[in-house]
Amino acid sequence: MKRAYQIRRTIAAVLALLIAMTVLFSNPELWQAIPSPASSGTATGKAAEALRLLAVKGRAPKTGYARTQFGDGWATTAGCDTRNIILNRDLKEASVNDKCQVTRGVLNDPYTGKVITFVRGGSTSANVQIDHVVALGDAWQKRGAATL
Repeated sequence: MKRAYQIRRTIAAVLALLIAMTVLFSNPELWQAIPSPASSGTATGKAAEALRLLAVKGRAPKTGYARTQFGDGWATTAGCDTRNIILNRDLKEASVNDKCQVTRGVLNDPYTGKVITFVRGGSTSANVQIDHVVALGDAWQKRGAATL
């Protein structure tokens, strides 16, 4: 009896979530009115100011989009990939191993104003995102990359 109740409760929660998502995504005026952290005045710096100047637009179709249109990843220069070159440039107290990989450092994040401690690892490296400010799919649908 208790198991059946848990299953019904889970199904009801999933249905409620699906209905909420349907309403939210079918009415862009609802979610476009939600202020971003950058527009709320919490982030500071040149990057935060640049973000505040970006126009918020509706999402266009993703027709014709392929990730490969934007290149195949990080270029390598003198044995170091671009990500590690940028990490070494942007992190304070950066440590680099003999494979030209940044293993640790500290980032003063220009987008959030937070200090992020970087430690190379499968579950921690993603804490420092440097590859692009706008996701490529988002750029395709909302920022005009489809027309370039």
